[in-house]
Amino acid sequence: MKFKLIVDTIKNCTRMPSLAFMLHKKWYYHFDFGRQIEVCTNNRNNIYSGFNNWDFFLSKHLPSVEGKRILDVGCNAGLYALRMADEKAKEVIGIDRSIIQAEYIKKWFATNGKDYPAVKYVKGDVTKIRFKEFGNFDLVCMFCIAYHLGKYADSVMRQLTEFTTVVALQGNLRRLTKSKYNNRPFHELAGVEGMKGFLIKHGFDKIEVVSHEGHKKPLVIGSAC
Repeated sequence: MKFKLIVDTIKNCTRMPSLAFMLHKKWYYHFDFGRQIEVCTNNRNNIYSGFNNWDFFLSKHLPSVEGKRILDVGCNAGLYALRMADEKAKEVIGIDRSIIQAEYIKKWFATNGKDYPAVKYVKGDVTKIRFKEFGNFDLVCMFCIAYHLGKYADSVMRQLTEFTTVVALQGNLRRLTKSKYNNRPFHELAGVEGMKGFLIKHGFDKIEVVSHEGHKKPLVIGSAC
């Protein structure tokens, strides 16, 4: 009944484009479209997810993005790219294999009076795409992404060395304690030591670690000296 109510409400909402795509795949970040339409409500108060992750953690510890070109690798719903634009980034390019959710949220903001001309989303498999085609970047972000790259992690990082001097990785300590992840290639990139070693290996050897006690998603920033 709740599912049907949400779908019916969406169809009758004339101020927004169609939300039929909401059936396309699972949402991983909470977003409130107003008019009692929300997605991923289980993450509404999750400090490690979506806008909450940015507002309460990432924005406080990343290098300033003002006036910078940023690449967001594995952008998912594009929420971090929007927040970086809010903080006056010159341009943010988000890449993911599906950008349906990211494009929709950006259009939803435009429909409600807030444009994001500095944000662009590109559909592509981050393990295969040629990042250099997008030019040089002041900062590359991979938030909870590096440990998903598996055997492609090194090849992706080698590409990054060609066009940026700063890479920010966010991990997920919970993945280190679950046995089902133990045999996955590069699963150690979910933890601080794994991220540090990975960055240093690829020449980003000036390291800053933000790992608060009890915080499950630490941030490691590597700069090329």
